[in-house]
Amino acid sequence: MDYLFYEPILISFDEVNSSLQKTLTNSIALMKNGQQEDLFEIYKQEIHTLSLKKPYLKSLTAQLDNITDINLKSQFVRAFNLDKNNFIGTIYDITKDNIIVDVLNLSDVGSKTNMVKNNWTYSFIKTVSNSNLEIDEASITKINDIESAFKGFYGDKNSGFRKDVYKGTVNLERASDEIRNILNDLGINTTENGFNHYLDGLETSTADKDLRIENLSNLLSSVNYLFKSLKTITTKNYKDILNSQNEITNLAKAESFFISEGSDASIFSVGKSKWVYSNPSYLSNKVKRME
Repeated sequence: MDYLFYEPILISFDEVNSSLQKTLTNSIALMKNGQQEDLFEIYKQEIHTLSLKKPYLKSLTAQLDNITDINLKSQFVRAFNLDKNNFIGTIYDITKDNIIVDVLNLSDVGSKTNMVKNNWTYSFIKTVSNSNLEIDEASITKINDIESAFKGFYGDKNSGFRKDVYKGTVNLERASDEIRNILNDLGINTTENGFNHYLDGLETSTADKDLRIENLSNLLSSVNYLFKSLKTITTKNYKDILNSQNEITNLAKAESFFISEGSDASIFSVGKSKWVYSNPSYLSNKVKRME
């Protein structure tokens, strides 16, 4: 609801469709106790769980609960009974001294996650370097100031996140806000929803406190690595420092979970558009059942 005009805010088709595709894709109905699971009921449960973080889907779950027509159920299942295709490509970076070969999953190159990471990388480089992309004395002073706030989360000699001290007593919301401020100072801007989704392990359900503290600990280890790398780097490959951290990538995935603009449904490669999602094959269904 728009609090200024008191009118409903409509969610775009891309936002709803993208959210459902990511959640429902690769689902499979199994045989349990001699009976085949109902994929429609599986989808309903998945959407219900997803609605806890995306409340606008609650109206959809209510409508799905009222569907009794088997044909309508079948149409809904067919719309989302898809597999994600991974298109692999190779990029060659040829310089005077060497050749760098990078193998990429093209299905993810244009994704919302990569969009978030690219924005962070740009802001990160502007934060830690000067106009010549070099770390000068002013840059080091700024980095040290940010790091001084960060060290409060660590024990003596950077021994790691003090989980034993915080567990059971830490105000996790306060700790999360503080580390978010530190990340923002580094150019890694996050929202409260995105950060909480990361702490939940990218799951649609809320994780228990111990797991959220564990995930926060993993993130802080990555941030600690960033500070150490910035002090020892001898080239201008600041992008590599950020991209080498899996936890930063997971944080970007969590942030992209709440982005409404754009869609991850297709990619453009070698002059052609390719669908990221397609109907599952007999073989893919067999593999999913084995998994």
